[in-house]
Amino acid sequence: MPIIWVIREHDASGVDVEYTRAHLFKDGGAGSTVPGTKGAELVEGLEVRQGELVIVKKRFSAFLHTHLDLVLRRLRIRRVALCGVQTPNCVRATAVDALGHDYETVVLSDATASKSEAVQEANLEDMRCMGIATPTVAAWAGAL
Repeated sequence: MPIIWVIREHDASGVDVEYTRAHLFKDGGAGSTVPGTKGAELVEGLEVRQGELVIVKKRFSAFLHTHLDLVLRRLRIRRVALCGVQTPNCVRATAVDALGHDYETVVLSDATASKSEAVQEANLEDMRCMGIATPTVAAWAGAL
């Protein structure tokens, strides 16, 4: 099963960040997603292994202005399973775009997170209403 990491990175100037986050780059502030800074590092315990692909994105959706769709189609992928943070932002935007690109889309409910349980559940429920499955990791792995 191919593993594709999607990592958000921005130029230190903030020129490529959306306007709602531009304030993080004002007055020399480097934001939290500049390559080489602590904020851009993967959390402890996560590491890209040899043979795993990495796609850099600039927006919430991993599909927006990246080559993710091209890579998935080249690999003949029809289903995607998503994990990561934040569910209402990056995970949800990517899931909705995956659905729009006709991928069978799964969001692993216990491998995603939001700022609160209420926000998490509201977003998972809304995605379920769109046809996006939201099983736990154990349920998903057991169905493989």
